[in-house]
Amino acid sequence: MDKVGGFKGIMNNSSRAIAQQRDSTRMRCKQSASSMQGMRELSRNSAIQAALQKGISEVCPKRMHSGKPKADTKRFHHGCRSLNLFQVHLEKNPVEKIKKEYAGISSCVLAFSGGKDSVLVASLLQKAGIKLTTATLDFGQEADFPAIRKLALRHSKKHCLVDGKGQLLANCHRGIKANCVAEGYLQATSFSTSVLASSLVDIARKGGIQAIAHGFSGVGNDQIRFENAVYALAPEKVVLAPIRDFNIKHEVVSGVNESFWAREIKHAGGSVPPGAFKLVKNKGGKPAKVQIFFENGMPTELYVMKGSRVGDTFGRGELIPALNKIAGAAGMGKFDIIVDKVIGLKQRELHEAPAAQVLVAAHRELESLILTSNEQHVKNEIDHTWNKLVYEGFWYSRLRLALDSFIDEIERSIDGSVTYEMACGGLNLVERKSHHALYDQRLSSTGAEGMFNQKDARYFIKLYGLENTLAFRRDLD
Repeated sequence: MDKVGGFKGIMNNSSRAIAQQRDSTRMRCKQSASSMQGMRELSRNSAIQAALQKGISEVCPKRMHSGKPKADTKRFHHGCRSLNLFQVHLEKNPVEKIKKEYAGISSCVLAFSGGKDSVLVASLLQKAGIKLTTATLDFGQEADFPAIRKLALRHSKKHCLVDGKGQLLANCHRGIKANCVAEGYLQATSFSTSVLASSLVDIARKGGIQAIAHGFSGVGNDQIRFENAVYALAPEKVVLAPIRDFNIKHEVVSGVNESFWAREIKHAGGSVPPGAFKLVKNKGGKPAKVQIFFENGMPTELYVMKGSRVGDTFGRGELIPALNKIAGAAGMGKFDIIVDKVIGLKQRELHEAPAAQVLVAAHRELESLILTSNEQHVKNEIDHTWNKLVYEGFWYSRLRLALDSFIDEIERSIDGSVTYEMACGGLNLVERKSHHALYDQRLSSTGAEGMFNQKDARYFIKLYGLENTLAFRRDLD
């Protein structure tokens, strides 16, 4: 009985194994059929994906990888942007949809940074039969412009490298005069996007190009700033936004906008990855003392102090990059914030703006020293409106120009210098001075040297509170 029972058990186990193998074979057949169907659907996109990966690998060959990225190779940095190397999700037949959606568009100029989005957009537009011109803006960022040009010419007939540093500097000076804070952080891409848009409008008009394209997503503010600028400057031009229009997605949203003014790092969440910050040193191990000079509200000169004497000096054009290095080494200018986007979404962003933080703080110090209380009150209101306009994409607007006129007039007296000591992320005010200063220590002092007669305050207080006293006594009666 034991032998028979054992034999039956063996047979039962064998039957179950055969059944499991049969079911497994059937499942693999079904999966194979499904995979073949999926491969047929994806084959239309494979050329685009291959071109995208090939282009990126040529620009940054050392950073390419297969499979799951290692901790130190999660990102590549190139041009204005740094994007994660993850699969791009395309809709079915994207080229055919682009041909249908953009019917009648034969020529286009594309904002091309060399990042994944701009490469993908260039490939899609090229395959859709649109004659493409690409343009890259030099904002003083770290970039291999010859490599970007080589990559761009794979998809376009012509590539333009535009020097945008001068116009960006002018925009930054306007921002400093308006104490450029919006949504709790120092504005940066608001200034560069307007330059990008105006440069592409110039290229389109000179070349008789129909459309202007960008690779911004439908989530952020850059799409609004860029397109509003194009519509204001060239309403006859058509704006193409394939990433948004065809709902192209990345598995991970992460990127960098960079210029000589600041770096903005879009970060999906979690801990900040190593190496995300380039300008700001976490430990702030290099203290510094600087003196910043202003004329008409704009920074004109930077002195780096060596004890009591002046060391290195920097003029208007080189002041901001130099201060970024000096203040960044002292730990200044790092921000981790949640931003309210214009379209209603919140997004986490990491910002590096050492020079901007110091310059705006110094500018505010001079305003408090020079402007009357009424002037400061109105100026604060104007600054708020100006920054809201620029943040929301209305750089090219009549209201912004009108506000500029007021700011220029009020800033005519903002001359002087501010001296700071910086260390471990802290900003210590040493001195503020101006020949336009309304502050006079002799007037404010109650000591023997004081020029103000304190007895005069008695009559002022009585007259100042007269109306309130009458109203209060009337209500009591």
